[in-house]
Amino acid sequence: MSIKSTDSKVQSVSGIAVASMAAAGVVVAASVISGIARFLSSSGRKVYNETVRILPTIADEIKAFNTTDLNSVTRPSKETMSNDVDLAKGRFLAHLASARLFTDDPDGLKKRLAMVQSATSLKSLAATESGVLEFIGNSHNLVFLKSLSTACMRASSKIGFGQVATELAKDGTSRIIGSDAAGRAVVTEISRDNEGGFSIATEVVGVIDGSCNQILDAFDEALANEGVRRSPGKKDFTGGVCELSAAREFLRRKVMPASKQKAAQESKSKTDSGISRTRILNTRPSTKQR
Repeated sequence: MSIKSTDSKVQSVSGIAVASMAAAGVVVAASVISGIARFLSSSGRKVYNETVRILPTIADEIKAFNTTDLNSVTRPSKETMSNDVDLAKGRFLAHLASARLFTDDPDGLKKRLAMVQSATSLKSLAATESGVLEFIGNSHNLVFLKSLSTACMRASSKIGFGQVATELAKDGTSRIIGSDAAGRAVVTEISRDNEGGFSIATEVVGVIDGSCNQILDAFDEALANEGVRRSPGKKDFTGGVCELSAAREFLRRKVMPASKQKAAQESKSKTDSGISRTRILNTRPSTKQR
């Protein structure tokens, strides 16, 4: 028997999973952006300071950075329309700093922001802005994915599935597989949509006592306690037929070692039999010819 929960859109991650990222070198992007803003012209610094209202400085919550967020940062401004490059720089950096963005490569972000600061025309500024947005979007979402994966791993362990493994599928889907000594598993797949949003699908496999629904509920509760905020998933009983590719792979790996072990035992038995036969032949007394 198995049960699957799908269509769960992740909104944010907070708590220990996010705090652990700081120890891994992740920083709030605003801290890097504000450092670059100091080197803007006086008019650029003025519009930056006037636009920035609250500067995020603490890594307490992280949200996915999608195309809607990109549009809000790159929307045309009156400075752009008036062909004022310095003011456009200040406005862009201010919008970027106000977003709750994180990066695991502050040096890489600093280099790209320096190109924004040194742009001399609106055309060159637009090109450098695109590079910054692509870089920070990818970097931020990688941090988000790591935070979400960490939360899933901790949730699996907390409900008794402490043998946790992670892997990345060829299609970019992240897999978190928590199993126990009884051969049961909670398998989670994290995928992304075309706009950069993240979704979670979870399947419970290897359960024969009818407790799969309770296990899935416990996992959902543990994930919420880890700071994962998401939309409710749709539950479906699969009738024992695994639907997630990660779940099918997990069962395949369980079956293959057993079959390999059986083949190895049969091979060893044939080898031992052959050795015994050879020994018998070698120990037979030879017949002396007259």
